Amino acid sequence: MKIRSVVAASCAAGLSGAVGLAALPAPPAQAFGTYTNLFGQHAEHEMITRTLGRDASDGRGFAISRFQPATLDKLAGATGSLGAVGAPDNPVDSSSIPVVGLGPAAKHCDDADYLAVAGYPRSRAQADKALDSCIHLYALQLDRAVVAAGKLVDSHNQLDVRQTDIRGCVFGWKPRPRQPARCEVLNGLGRALHLAEDFWSHSNWGDEAGAGAISTTNPPGLARTTVPDFFHFPNTAHYKIPLNLSTGCDDSVPLHGPSRCRGRVGHSVLAKDNGTIDPNSGIASDPTTYVRSSVGTNFQRAVTGARKQARWTWRDLAQQIKKEYGQMRGAKIVRAIVKDAPWSGCKRVGGSSRKALKAPAASSRGVRETKVQLVNRTGVNLRCQLALLDTGEWNTGVATTIAPGGSAHWQSVSILGTGTAGSVVFRFAGGPGKISWTNPLFGSNVSQCEVPKPFVCRQTGGSGHKATVRMEIVRG
Repeated sequence: MKIRSVVAASCAAGLSGAVGLAALPAPPAQAFGTYTNLFGQHAEHEMITRTLGRDASDGRGFAISRFQPATLDKLAGATGSLGAVGAPDNPVDSSSIPVVGLGPAAKHCDDADYLAVAGYPRSRAQADKALDSCIHLYALQLDRAVVAAGKLVDSHNQLDVRQTDIRGCVFGWKPRPRQPARCEVLNGLGRALHLAEDFWSHSNWGDEAGAGAISTTNPPGLARTTVPDFFHFPNTAHYKIPLNLSTGCDDSVPLHGPSRCRGRVGHSVLAKDNGTIDPNSGIASDPTTYVRSSVGTNFQRAVTGARKQARWTWRDLAQQIKKEYGQMRGAKIVRAIVKDAPWSGCKRVGGSSRKALKAPAASSRGVRETKVQLVNRTGVNLRCQLALLDTGEWNTGVATTIAPGGSAHWQSVSILGTGTAGSVVFRFAGGPGKISWTNPLFGSNVSQCEVPKPFVCRQTGGSGHKATVRMEIVRG
């Protein structure tokens, strides 16, 4: 498939020269934190990226598709997991040599430092070249996501369920074409988000200088609030880099970082990395570690800009997917990316079972099985809002809609050492109705049907290890 953006094309032609490990004088610093309570970090990347789990605009007035909880955990990270956005901060991400694997510098938008004073050891052209490497890598990662996305839905608009399973994703520096395509989409998106969010922390794009004279320890701040033109995707136009834009020279490596950055604007000077971020409101507080963070509202500025950038990046990627594959197929692909269970027509699928999001096997058998048959005599459509599975796995899934006079069935079965239990919420006139069932390994079966007035639910069956329960919802 063709490469869609000019910057990605140039990067694909010369990636090793632009951002290869061989060109690294030192591994780059981490910017916004990925870990919790380590080196002063508070999982800042995760907290920023979680803006994609909320209904929001991308800042241009366009709504963005919201990531559902389990998928967002894979993208943003969660307790015990770096997620796709945190993968670049794995010390062995791009190299088996610890710490070196944090490189190349473009992964974090490092080393594009410049100060417009006589005798500064780096030219504007050298700084631009370093920043170009970051921009090129950003586009390349998003192109990677667009290509992988095409495998989720074929040219006949049929979902490939096998390509949607993200339970075992490995978010590696190199593509893994044998893992499900949705893992590769999240990996490309997460890596693009990481470096773009880092840009707001590592650079003076959105911050303000401290009091006193401008110098290498107090570089100017551009105080911008808009997403940079060079972080548009796809970027097919020439972009202008402001004269005074700078990202920090990585001086974080104890042995040789300070010496290579002597006389330059360092990461330790510009960084606005660490502090507490509310993932819902985006309110940033208690900046630590770096002086620049505590100048004015610089930490909040960096967080606000990075959150806007995250929404912008996801919107651009979703739009490009629709452009590449057509609106109908593209929209189905985007839904497959953000939904926890793309194979289900229910609005949401979840539950505490470790296999709650696994696509129905259709041929699974367990020591406990429950089949639910639902007949709709309400005169209105029953639409599935929520399907939860707390033990067991789905054998057949829940119908998206049950038309008036129609019927549908679904089944869950036990897995090793468990029974099976779950519930489904349908929405129809009068409010939601809930159907639940429990077929435990030990004890009695329980099934319930709760519906709003004026409807009533008639129930038969439901006993035995291989249970079938029939429910009929009618007007009372």
